[in-house]
Amino acid sequence: MLLLQPLYGWLTSRFPRSVFLPWVYGFFAANLLIFWVWFACSGPPGIARTISCGERVQSVRGGGVWSLMADVFSREQAGRLFGFIWAGASTGG
Repeated sequence: MLLLQPLYGWLTSRFPRSVFLPWVYGFFAANLLIFWVWFACSGPPGIARTISCGERVQSVRGGGVWSLMADVFSREQAGRLFGFIWAGASTGG
């Protein structure tokens, strides 16, 4: 994570959000699909460590979502919407 976070920060500073975010979310969606196929083929013992590492990498994206919303929403919108967004994220988790 010490190596990935600076790389992620550098990439986000070099590309506009509208270009960068679809690639990031596509990457993580593909990872979830790959993990699902791998899990179906090999079972839990063969994949447990890899999923743990993958979850750590995805935690980087979680902070990016909140910072994106902080950039996009006005102060009034944020005060009105963040509670609903957080409730949905908690329910989904």
